[in-house]
Amino acid sequence: MKSSTGTSAGISVAIIGGGLAGILCAIRLARSKVHCLLIDHSLPNAEGMLGGFARFSGSKFSVPPAGLGLTKLSGSIDKLREISDEILGIMGITGQALPLVTRMEAVPISGSLVHRPYDCIVLSEQEMCDLLNRITTFSVSVAISRSLCTKISQDGRLWNLVLRESDGTLKQIQVETVFFAGGRNGAKVLLDTGLAPMNGKGIDLGIRIEFPDWKSIEPLKTLGQDAKILFENCRTFCVNCPGEIYWHAYEDIEIAGGISTADSKSLSANFGLLYRLYSKEGQLDKIRQSIRDAQTSGVYRRTYNIIGKDLGKAYPAIERLYGGNVAEMLSKFKIELAESGLIRCEALHLAHLPLLDWHWPVFGAGSSFQTSLPNLFVMGDAAGYARGLLQAAVSGWLAAEEYLR
Repeated sequence: MKSSTGTSAGISVAIIGGGLAGILCAIRLARSKVHCLLIDHSLPNAEGMLGGFARFSGSKFSVPPAGLGLTKLSGSIDKLREISDEILGIMGITGQALPLVTRMEAVPISGSLVHRPYDCIVLSEQEMCDLLNRITTFSVSVAISRSLCTKISQDGRLWNLVLRESDGTLKQIQVETVFFAGGRNGAKVLLDTGLAPMNGKGIDLGIRIEFPDWKSIEPLKTLGQDAKILFENCRTFCVNCPGEIYWHAYEDIEIAGGISTADSKSLSANFGLLYRLYSKEGQLDKIRQSIRDAQTSGVYRRTYNIIGKDLGKAYPAIERLYGGNVAEMLSKFKIELAESGLIRCEALHLAHLPLLDWHWPVFGAGSSFQTSLPNLFVMGDAAGYARGLLQAAVSGWLAAEEYLR
């Protein structure tokens, strides 16, 4: 493997990650004439282009009350709304007035179910690609490196970055400041700096339910594609209607994700059922081992056919992965959803597992994007303050403004 060293003349800032957090951080820095290097190792489905998961997923931009975890970092709810509006304008999503929401609200709807209303702006895959192409036409202040950052280390007041080019060549550069927006799979680079992860929001465990006919969840969809139905410690998650299953790689595990397919001929739909554990410490390792043990046992399947209100043949697998209490609560939740009329379970549908959320290490601490290490900022999923595409974009913008102050 070849290696080389070097620096980029006039560049003192590196942004790792070319998703919306990294892109909006670069746009804000460029506005203030800060020269930066945007480093991106694109996901396979993004076909070498900037944008990360948003490039091929079809996209929902969740608006307040989603993302209120960013309020403290922006200074106030009014400032958060102002920045969100500005970013939507930059992305060309106009005519979408954000609701005047300053707190979470929950409305009882049926039995033990509670509806937490969320609004979202849904874009098709093509609309999202057009948006990304438009906003990644950067000024000369932004240089782009199509490479993978494999290591970050301190050298006095500077940061050394090791980059692996597509041909395997290793290159080392030095910068004064690093913004990390490498997403949920890039945590090892941060951990290797000695940065300690935070407990964050806990961890969510569950399954993704897929219906071959999207009309089976039409009543749920009418509440909003980003609406949450709550049942004790459970909630619905990420309604894609229409939508397809997308398996995310996480270490040696594949997680049952979902993508929106608004501009396709897909007739299917999916959403997640999640159970929240508020203590992540110790739980994640145990669950990962349960998943690995089940996968190597020869009896584990990641997809189960179901007919009826309960979890059917998927129940024993869920119990094995997460324990009896989680399996029981997810089963009760699905039954409640069916009996309320929000989903129709008479026909064949599928349970995909595992589904995890907030399983990755997060590094945001207090009310700052800067970590405990000097001139190292975290944004987006890596920060852990809020998740979602608009929230990632806002976090990149706010992190840049914090640096500029």
